[in-house]
Amino acid sequence: MFSFFERLAKKWASWIGDHDLEIALRRHLDDQGFYGESAKFDGLRLAAVQRPGWLQVFVFVVEAKKKGASEPTRMFGVVR
Repeated sequence: MFSFFERLAKKWASWIGDHDLEIALRRHLDDQGFYGESAKFDGLRLAAVQRPGWLQVFVFVVEAKKKGASEPTRMFGVVR
């Protein structure tokens, strides 16, 4: 039972709230040679909105392992 809550806590810690954005970011990381599925997102936030709200800019921090590397890489990004 405790392992269920432990897995849930790990998933919640890297949850970014926008499923489509998360899938797109993970796919982009895969395309760039990282393990996108195991990436940990930290600090995704809405940074700017252009009126009437259709254009949104998010900034985020992600930690992902490069394929073939032993240590994860911490990266900062912006998504429009």
